[in-house]
Amino acid sequence: MTGAQWDEREKETEGEEEHSDPVVSEPPAPENTAEEEEEEQQEDDGDEEDYHYVYEDEEDDRDSEEKEVKKDKAAIPESQDVDRTLQEVEAVCSLEAETGPCRASMPRWHFDMQQRKCVRFIYGGCAGNRNNFDSEEYCMAVCKRLRVETIILCS
Repeated sequence: MTGAQWDEREKETEGEEEHSDPVVSEPPAPENTAEEEEEEQQEDDGDEEDYHYVYEDEEDDRDSEEKEVKKDKAAIPESQDVDRTLQEVEAVCSLEAETGPCRASMPRWHFDMQQRKCVRFIYGGCAGNRNNFDSEEYCMAVCKRLRVETIILCS
């Protein structure tokens, strides 16, 4: 029954005693035609592209720091760029391994300045510092320049 039909029914029954259940209910919603349902489905499909989810975690903080470093580096003349890059690598790779206060057990890698290599440690999942890499390969890729410079300076 459509809304208009419901109104007509109410007018017809005005003044008549109610013999049915005393609970008054809403009229049922009109059913969509197949064409209307298809249009709604197409609208729903289009909505999926409108949602973008952003999850904040430490990786986001690291990404923003890296973007700031890149932005800062763009303003530095090339002659100073090499020294600054080495300083940035040293700032990260010379930090001690830091498990952090959380209780996850995530195997990670950090660069150990004394051993001049990447060493495995267990990360708790939060806090910590940037000397915290997912793989030994990535750790070495970031810290290898420092490793080479340290070996040359110590020789």
